[in-house]
Amino acid sequence: MKKELKIKYVPLLFSARLIDNWHQYTQDNKSAKEYVKKFDEFLIRYNTLYKEGEAQILFRFSAGLRDDL
Repeated sequence: MKKELKIKYVPLLFSARLIDNWHQYTQDNKSAKEYVKKFDEFLIRYNTLYKEGEAQILFRFSAGLRDDL
């Protein structure tokens, strides 16, 4: 049922844009707190559409952090 609702109400463009934005999201000059907050927002939105393993999430999180941290 969840899959059918997702197909009906979530446009493919929205899903693709969400994934692209999350893949490109980095800390840049934001504080760690701001980065974590936005990362969590992406994670919540993404997990309503798809499931991703913990290792992949941790990799994505650490890849977006600045090198000096």
